[in-house]
Amino acid sequence: MPPAPAGFTTVFSDSFDGPAGSAPSSRNWFFETAPYFGANEWTTSTSNAYLDGSGDLVIQANESSGKWTSAEIQTMRDDFAAPPGGKLELTASVEMPYPADALGYWPAFWAAGAPMRSGGTWPASGEIDMLESENGLNGAAQTFHFGASSHLGGRLVSCPAPSACLTGYHTYSVLIDRTNTSAETLRFLIDGTAQATYTEAQVGTVAWQAAVDHGFFILLDLAMGGSSPDRACGCTTPTAATAPGGAMRVGYVAVYQNPA
Repeated sequence: MPPAPAGFTTVFSDSFDGPAGSAPSSRNWFFETAPYFGANEWTTSTSNAYLDGSGDLVIQANESSGKWTSAEIQTMRDDFAAPPGGKLELTASVEMPYPADALGYWPAFWAAGAPMRSGGTWPASGEIDMLESENGLNGAAQTFHFGASSHLGGRLVSCPAPSACLTGYHTYSVLIDRTNTSAETLRFLIDGTAQATYTEAQVGTVAWQAAVDHGFFILLDLAMGGSSPDRACGCTTPTAATAPGGAMRVGYVAVYQNPA
């Protein structure tokens, strides 16, 4: 687990230490099983989400007799917030799955606004996608969702050299900056390199505040099929050729806060 950046404190972290085959810490995470966006394969099984005994979380997609299973976990906490006058960074070290045929694989590291847990609507309550990819493509999409149906970003970008996104671990991050509460920003990074910055002025104050100025919870999942991979390939995924057993591996998740 790296130390907090200068001027920040660590307010949450998990380096996924524990016995091989065990579930991620129930103090930090719970399993989600409700389907959405066409993903209906979530289980609570340690065949789908488990610690490898060497400090990694593994989320693995399995198939049996045509039925796919995988997992999504969410943080118990939903209070990860940038304070007025301060900053918040959400970051994770992730290795994406790369099976022989990856059609339908949809790994993600993202955050949703805390209002979603108390009746808030999507995407008005805010969704921040630090990492999404689909179908084994060599790239990562980072997207900010807000308002009635709006978003910024979403383009597939390459990971910085020398490694490709599908090779080894990379860090995917978002930095919410509320230092100036009249001109707030949201910045996406890959391996510490800024990829895009979005501003309150682009979104509008009302929509921005509803999507950003509150707590968030973190989600890690590996979906199989659904709207995004289907749209990307113009087909229905996973296909008969899709290889089971591919896994998204997470070395750590951390939340850093710079108080006002």
